Formats: sequence, C-alpha cells, structure tokens
Amino acid sequence: TASLLTWAQVNSATGASLKSAYDVIYFSVNPDTYDYSQLRTHVATGGRLEEFANLGGVLVLNVAGIVGNQANIAPGGVSHSVPAVHQSETFASAGHPYITGQPYGGTHLTEAMFNNWGSTDHGILQNVPPNCATILINTHGLSMVEYPWGSGRVIVSTLTFGWASAGAEHSGPPFDNELLYATTGGISSPATYDVYLGKSSGGMSRIAADLVDTVRAAGPL
Repeated sequence: TASLLTWAQVNSATGASLKSAYDVIYFSVNPDTYDYSQLRTHVATGGRLEEFANLGGVLVLNVAGIVGNQANIAPGGVSHSVPAVHQSETFASAGHPYITGQPYGGTHLTEAMFNNWGSTDHGILQNVPPNCATILINTHGLSMVEYPWGSGRVIVSTLTFGWASAGAEHSGPPFDNELLYATTGGISSPATYDVYLGKSSGGMSRIAADLVDTVRAAGPL
C-alpha cells in the first residue's frame, strides 16, 4: 500500500510506531528549506527516521533540490553538495540489484537511461559511511549510495527521480527500480508494500501512482 506521511505525523510518532506502520519511508525530490530542516532533525541520532531505519525500516532519501548545499541529511552525517548538476551517471557497481533489476522483477538498467533528463541529478553526496555501497557516480562524486543502518538500510540519491514538473524520463525504469528495490528488499516474492511518502506536495500523488503501478507489476498488493 502507498500512503502519504506528513511531517506533523512524523513529529507525533516514534521510530517504533513508524516501523510498525511502514516498511519503507520515502523522501521526495524538490524539498524546500522546511523539509530539509525536518529531515535533518529526524535523521540525527535518536530522531524518528533514524530510529525507524535502526529498527529495520528502509529509508529512501532522494535529496535533490534547488536550495543549495545541505549538511546532515541522512543517518550518519551524510551531506548533499551541489558543485554542479549533471546530465549523466556512471555505474559504480554494475552488479548491484538496483542496476540489474533482479531478482525482484525490475529492469536491467543501462547508463544511457540516465542521459539528459534536463538535470539527471543535483550534485553529490559527501561524508558517507565507510560501509556504504556506491551505486552511481557523476563527474564530481557520488550520486547514489546504500548502506546498512542498525537492522535496516538507507538509500540516498541526488537524482531527480519523480520530479513532478519533469518529463517521462524522471519516472521510467531507473525510478521504478528504486521503488521496487526499496519495497521488496531485492527479493523475488515480496508479500506487502507499505511505503511512506516523505513530504506533502503536488508531486507526491505522482510518486504514489508510479509506486502502485510499479509494484503491482511485480506481485500482489
């Protein structure tokens, strides 16, 4: 199931109650300064989202925005820097399940699928944990990573997945794979798809629709 999760709900929750309600919490692209501020608070040690991941949840943070560099936007002190936007990505881990699309019924991605989205990404990730898997890079640094956090995991990217005002390339196979991989854990027969959608904006309905359409193709809702 896909549902919207507002910051008011996060603020009134605990990490444990979020984990009880959701398997995946997904933070959308194009956040404003308030969204970043709330995100920073809740991914800090002891924050609601940090505890959610620590207890076994999957936290997906697509942090691309238009309000400049942002420190401490993911558990462990990961930061987002924007030395430039980029029109392409390079596979750092070609065998990673996000890239191969298997065994969860995704698409085997190619680097060409990331070319010329208008802006394929907004910058790079810095201060990543030493045990992170680097999935995508651009000419300035890391653009998509995954790392374990307690009993859960965190996926962070600077890509413009699902940007509401962008063209179809922003919600094609690269975005579908991210949704599927996060919601299935890379397994072939997921049972449920409980997903948070991280900020309340016009773009969230598009992401929710993409999510439902994508996971329905892979298994029962």
